[in-house]
Amino acid sequence: MKEKAQYFLARYDTKTDQCLGVYENLEEAIKKVYGYPKNHQKYRTSRNSIIASYSKAKRKDGYRRSARGIWYKIPI
Repeated sequence: MKEKAQYFLARYDTKTDQCLGVYENLEEAIKKVYGYPKNHQKYRTSRNSIIASYSKAKRKDGYRRSARGIWYKIPI
């Protein structure tokens, strides 16, 4: 039996200072933001981009990575 996640994901736009969406899990976020089902060839790339964003990974120029907005992983 699968346990309920102990977090949710939020997507934020720093230019307009607005929340772009709140998602219960990573699969739902990818489906709604990118439109990729789990078996799509770009699913893994989009998943890694979201994870890099909420884990505050830096790009080569020193800025935080973003994947169609800045992502946050918020514990419940």
